[in-house]
Parts: sequence; C-alpha cells; structure tokens
Amino acid sequence: MEEYLRHIPDLHSPTGFIGRKKLPLNHNWLLLVYTIQTLNQDMYCLNVSKTIFQNVCYILTYAGVPMGFRFSEGTYGPYSTEVKQAVMTLSNADYIAENQAGNMIEVVVNPSFRLDKTRFAEDVLNQTERAIDLIGRIKNTEHAEMIAAVLFSYEELKADHSAVKDIEVFEHVMQWKNSWKHSKDEEVADAIVGLSGFGWMNPVYTGLLPYDDDVYY
Repeated sequence: MEEYLRHIPDLHSPTGFIGRKKLPLNHNWLLLVYTIQTLNQDMYCLNVSKTIFQNVCYILTYAGVPMGFRFSEGTYGPYSTEVKQAVMTLSNADYIAENQAGNMIEVVVNPSFRLDKTRFAEDVLNQTERAIDLIGRIKNTEHAEMIAAVLFSYEELKADHSAVKDIEVFEHVMQWKNSWKHSKDEEVADAIVGLSGFGWMNPVYTGLLPYDDDVYY
C-alpha cells in the first residue's frame, strides 16, 4: 500500500492528471476501476496507458455501462473531456494512480480495491465483463484506437440511418483517420469483420471491404 501511495501523482505537477473541474464520483466508475484492475492483473493484457484509458472508457460506454461520458472524434480514437475529469476524481479518491512503465505512463489501481458486485445490477455487470473480454483481446495502443474508432463510427452512422453498411463504417473511419488510408485498409476492414462476428455491431454486408481471411483478432 505504501509503495502505491508513493506513486500517486501530484495534481499540480506536469506529470500528474490534468483537470480543472472535479466531478462527483459516479457509482459506475467503480466498474471502470474494476476493468482496469482486471487488465492490470492479467499478464497477457497490455498496459493501460492514458490513451488506452480513453478507449477503455468508450468501450465500456458502448457496451451499455452508464458512465456519463460524451465522446467525439479525437486524435487517438473517441475522446471525452469528462474522462479527464473522472480520472482526477478517481485519483483524488485513491482508486487509481499513474506509474512510469518504461517510456509510457501506466494507469494502475490501488491494490486494496475490491469491487462489491452486489451493488450493481446483473445486466450492468454482464456488460462490464463483455467489455473486459473485448479489451483483453487488444494487442497494442493502435489496435485499441482502431477498435474504438470502428465502434464509434458505427454508432455515429447508426444514429442517422436504420441500416448501416460495412463499407460506410470503413469510409467513416478512413475519413476520420486519414493517415490510415492505404496503409491500414485491411486492418480496419478486419476489425469491422471481427467486431461484427463477435456481435459488437451489425452492419449490412456489401462484399466491398478490402478484407482478407486473416482476421485481425
């Protein structure tokens, strides 16, 4: 516990969490803490950097967990200013901290944290576990960004159209992530196919995706 506390960041330091407004603690943010804790404890899962933290928050939100975050297109995937504020609140409450891990800053959970699952509805717990299963399949920061970008694009298109085509999701991602054009075509297409296969989205199949049989999962 003492070792953990030594790594809690100074909020006034450039290396600490950034935020101007402290939000009240949302009860469901404990499910976010639980998700990060589960990933921290799995040696086969990637470390949760600050960039991946945003994507984790989006995937939980997409899965149906009521986090209270609003997302828009960001440089590294869906982005929410509320997530930055939530990070400060959780840090101040000693639920999470940032540790230096090589060249990255890793978000870690207080080792004394235990989630009381009896305080949550069964459907919300199931949504959380489903999100953890998906996040656990993510290979690296760019993969996390890609998965979140595909889901966000599908969600945005779904809000405007009752039926969304797989190629429309692909084109939306590429319009957003212009640097991926040509170099990441197959990987984005594979992500669309993989997420559809796992039931995370249900676009209309067109046969137009630049997709090969080597699924990105």
